[in-house]
Amino acid sequence: MFNRFVRQSSILIGLFAIMFVVARDQAGASPPETAKQPRWSAADLLGSPAPFALGHRGYGINTGEDPNRPLENTLDAFRQAFQAGVRVDEMDLQRTADGKIVVYHDDYLEDFTCVSALTYAELLARKPQAPLFRTVLNSMRHFDHADALSGILFVEIKVPIPLCDGANTSEAAEASEASLVADVLAEIHQSRVEDQVILNSESPTILRHVAEQAPGIARALSLNVLQMLPPEQVAEILQMPVVLIPKNDFGLSWYNIGPIARLPGFPSIETFVGVSLAIGSQAVSLDKIILLQAGDQAPYLLGAMHSAGLKAMVWTIDTLDEWSFVAQAGADGITTNNIPLGLAQQAPLTTQLARIPGSDLASAGVVEFRLALEPPRSNPSLDGRVRVDFVLPDAAPAHVGLYDVAGRLVESRDVTTLGAGRHGLTLGEGLRAGVYLVRLSHGDEQRNIKAVIAH
Repeated sequence: MFNRFVRQSSILIGLFAIMFVVARDQAGASPPETAKQPRWSAADLLGSPAPFALGHRGYGINTGEDPNRPLENTLDAFRQAFQAGVRVDEMDLQRTADGKIVVYHDDYLEDFTCVSALTYAELLARKPQAPLFRTVLNSMRHFDHADALSGILFVEIKVPIPLCDGANTSEAAEASEASLVADVLAEIHQSRVEDQVILNSESPTILRHVAEQAPGIARALSLNVLQMLPPEQVAEILQMPVVLIPKNDFGLSWYNIGPIARLPGFPSIETFVGVSLAIGSQAVSLDKIILLQAGDQAPYLLGAMHSAGLKAMVWTIDTLDEWSFVAQAGADGITTNNIPLGLAQQAPLTTQLARIPGSDLASAGVVEFRLALEPPRSNPSLDGRVRVDFVLPDAAPAHVGLYDVAGRLVESRDVTTLGAGRHGLTLGEGLRAGVYLVRLSHGDEQRNIKAVIAH
């Protein structure tokens, strides 16, 4: 059902990007510097070679069934993931009855007691491994000073579910969600890690509150495949009632799915991207099923999101075949339970944003960029296009050229106006199978890499 609108989406999304640019500018101001010493930031992650691995709930799903791995969403899980080389840890937040923000995935326990109905002390009595969000933030801070990119947190603010929350109208949800976001942000501000966090949610309303209360913190709107389906189809799949509720934020239809979910429906991918831009998202987080069902149209779907200025995270990938598919399609980040797979397959940090420890430049938090051309994201490429990442040190004249094996220029791009920083580019359309050369020219300097097209 996805293939019929993916190609059209790439055009329509461009229109949405223009329509929502004002809203994005208002919500996306740069955060103030919150630490004197240099450290890695979410912006560094989003500008790093792709794809990178996100450790799902730290070191992967594990509620105790695997004694060889740490329990999910615990301090040990987050520490071990970073120590192993994961650059970003994914985690989930809930709020207890006494207003504590805790790292815990489900809204309720095994007996359907809601986390929001328990004080933190009561939750600890039953789930002693559940840490406070503040404890995790303070514990993880030293990882963002590592020599290699590390210490970034991808944090999901869970949407309150019908079982545990009766806010079924826009008016009722407005106060409760604003309060939830305020409590989450208070912990982030207290720990002074605004630059190290990307806040994620399936609710655009929650992320709107983030944009209003802390516009400098990066945001990523999530999309579950169920949100793309008609409600009657969702009811048939889950064998649960799907009830339209009087909540119309962003002009969307919102539904209670049995007692387990409260989500908006998206009639199209372009609507989803438009809402993402309206709340100033820097990224999106996609259910892998959306890409798998899109098949050979997946690269166009992700390409359309990239053209709108959005990075694309995909969840949850645990096999090499699926990793290869979404990486080939152009995913920027891939969430995985299989940490060894993620570490082996994520793009190497062959070139990094260079900070010079101990210098005035570093102490001011300033980044020095060095000319670099990264290997293609997918090599060989199967869709007749070449995607490369490159770094420009300044705004001097610069070009990227694509050449065939005979040395003939296939395509040339003037990238001077991009200025200093890390950038991405897609070259070619329907390229024939073979070997190509990509050349980055900057002043008197050049960088060259080989790219392979296979069909």
